[in-house]
Amino acid sequence: MAMNVSLFLNALSTPISQIDDTLYLGNRQGAMDLTALRRFGITHIVQIQSTPTSPFLNGHFEYHCITIPDMPDQNMLRHIPAALRFMQAAISQQRKVFVHCDAGVSRSTTITIAYYMAARRWSFGQALDFVRSKRGCAFPNEGFQRQLESLDANTLTSWIR
Repeated sequence: MAMNVSLFLNALSTPISQIDDTLYLGNRQGAMDLTALRRFGITHIVQIQSTPTSPFLNGHFEYHCITIPDMPDQNMLRHIPAALRFMQAAISQQRKVFVHCDAGVSRSTTITIAYYMAARRWSFGQALDFVRSKRGCAFPNEGFQRQLESLDANTLTSWIR
């Protein structure tokens, strides 16, 4: 996939990107910015780190924490159902969700793309294009891309219903 390097770097330096009215995607810096998170109205956070990590702003938000390195050989699929249920429960109550990893490029993007594949019954390509239109550095690693492409719409939808 061709990518505009300046757009990628600009998005990478953006701590929090609004994807739609209820879903935000970003990096570790955004996850620790209490003022910005409150300004956006965030109430729920999906925190994805390589090692077990306590919620960055524990006591201020509801958290779903995932521990997985950003490596193509890692099984992201085992984390997706619980993450999507957490996100859908918040969004169905008109709450706002922030999904982040260290850079806001691969792991958090993978979870966000999976959400749109489930909620809107989009293909991987449709969901990736949509998310990337809002956060230009959205780029799941090749292993996570293959895992998302292997999912069928009915399975994904069952995880949020």
